Amino acid sequence: MPLLPLYFSTTPSVSSSRLGSFMAKIQVDSGLADESIICLSTCSKVQFRGFQEVFEDPEAGSVRHKEHEENGRDELFRILNELKPGDQLSLGAVELKQHFTQPPPRYSEGTLVKRMEELGIGRPSTYASTLKVLQDRNYVLVKSRVLHPEFRGRMGHHPKDGQPVILKIAKAGFTIRHRHTMASLPKNLKPSDIDLDKALKLLSGKDVRRSGRLKSKPKVEEAVDAL
Repeated sequence: MPLLPLYFSTTPSVSSSRLGSFMAKIQVDSGLADESIICLSTCSKVQFRGFQEVFEDPEAGSVRHKEHEENGRDELFRILNELKPGDQLSLGAVELKQHFTQPPPRYSEGTLVKRMEELGIGRPSTYASTLKVLQDRNYVLVKSRVLHPEFRGRMGHHPKDGQPVILKIAKAGFTIRHRHTMASLPKNLKPSDIDLDKALKLLSGKDVRRSGRLKSKPKVEEAVDAL
């Protein structure tokens, strides 16, 4: 009987036996004597790295500060730590800044593969096929070598209220939804056959549900009509 190779990793077991990391945080409140203006300064410093010495977390590594930033934080921590309650501070300068947040950059094929490697998703032999499936099924669209996510289920907007008309997957099949109204997709139709006009016709048909119930006349009205 041939022997099978045994693969194992010692890093997680070693890191789990070490102590946790410890951080010191300092907060200084300063401002005018009448407390009409209060400024808050905070800073943290790693005192003991613990398991981080032998184990690198991909999620933590993506937000870890660079070396020159760490040096600046250590200097700021030292300055704030030397202050004592009641110290008089003088205003050195006032600088007005305006900052607009920016969304994170979109993935390219290369950066997405790199991120998958960091998180341990897939293998090098499956990366190309994974990217191909994402593009073939229109989950992402490549524009200028950048991956843009696609909202596959959105058909468009309802002409009456401008709310989105969405094609969703349910337990019994596909459904078309608009706000609290939903209609089941007929079995003889494929999701790729549905456009906004066909979706609106299905939403205005008989087999329409609202809040989980069929849109139908109340039983009292049915009884009156029968009389």
